[in-house]
Amino acid sequence: MFAGFLLVAVLSLFVGSIRKEQAAVTLGACFMAVAAYAFVSVLLASLFRLHPAESLRSTTAPRELSPDEPATLSVFAPRRFLPPGVALSYEIELRTMDGRVLTAAVDPERVCTIEFSAPFRGAYFASFDTFRIHDGFGLFQASHRIPSAGDARLLVMPGPHPGQAPEQPRQGGTEERKDASFKRTDDFTDNRKYAPGDDPRRINWKLYGHSGELFLREGEIEPPPKARYLILLDATADPALFDREDAAFAVDALAERALGAFALAVSLGFEADFAFNGSPVSRGTPKEAARAFSYPAAVSPLAAASLPVPGESIVRTILFALPRTVLGDTALDRFLKEIRGGAQIDLRFVLPAHPVITHLGTLRSLVLRPAGPSGRKPARMHRAKATLRETVLSANLAAHLSGNVHARRSQD
Repeated sequence: MFAGFLLVAVLSLFVGSIRKEQAAVTLGACFMAVAAYAFVSVLLASLFRLHPAESLRSTTAPRELSPDEPATLSVFAPRRFLPPGVALSYEIELRTMDGRVLTAAVDPERVCTIEFSAPFRGAYFASFDTFRIHDGFGLFQASHRIPSAGDARLLVMPGPHPGQAPEQPRQGGTEERKDASFKRTDDFTDNRKYAPGDDPRRINWKLYGHSGELFLREGEIEPPPKARYLILLDATADPALFDREDAAFAVDALAERALGAFALAVSLGFEADFAFNGSPVSRGTPKEAARAFSYPAAVSPLAAASLPVPGESIVRTILFALPRTVLGDTALDRFLKEIRGGAQIDLRFVLPAHPVITHLGTLRSLVLRPAGPSGRKPARMHRAKATLRETVLSANLAAHLSGNVHARRSQD
């Protein structure tokens, strides 16, 4: 805009001086005077605010919120003299790791707070805020960058998706043990013969040593049905199936389902941990899990961080992932190679039904195929050839793995 403004002023002065027209000369002089005043006023205002980082403070509240919940940007600036025609602007630009952008601006001289909303889940970071001093005509401006904190400025937490109750592992009993000590008895009538399906931890090994037959202690209460679950979220999105915007919505669906499974397991009295790519295994309340599931962002399968491997105390692992066609050194491949033998893995592929997502192919026949006798790579993924553009993308993804991995069907 400054170039056009200056061009009009120069042309007016040039034409007016050649044709001896006083009106054109006056118009050009006025334009030049306005440009000079704008430049000097912005320069002086910028010099008066040499250290804006020391005089300006901004806060975003609340830091944790749900999608579409309003947030408030508050800017605290000391009152200082400004030349007439000079305006101020304080701008923040928050970004997620998968490219979502959220902006807000406020004039600290007129208002101190402004409301804005974050429609999508994510952890929004800001490396710096921008403080601008500009004239009313938009000819000149001076920008100052104010460093921001390294942690997430805003956490938009997912909501729990209703899910099915997790299966109870094959261990423990049905009664709660009130006394940790065993109830010992020498009465033979308190023992009965062992039947298939009985808890082997109640076998009377002393009688077995004398008689060679298995007897069960009747007087001992069964151990409680303790179960510890690990809810994992694999935020890798295949670029062949999801573009950048679609991948962000797909990871939103994963976060909702992972949070729903965790909240349901906790509500049923199970011990549950949660984790995602690159994070340690954590334990907490559903609110803390929602806070943690705000951080996962869509990333390419070959660039994603590794998934934590469940420890010996984990009874069952529920892993939420997106379908993919990429083979090789992905986070899911590394996880399946590192899990211990006998681990119970519940692998759930999720295909979100979002009106924005439109794929060029159907995932109707996506399967995980075990390695064959010819030595092919394990867990090869195949996508059926088809042309399908649907706004309602609901599919039943059938999956199975060889060895110790148990996969279940998942519907959106």
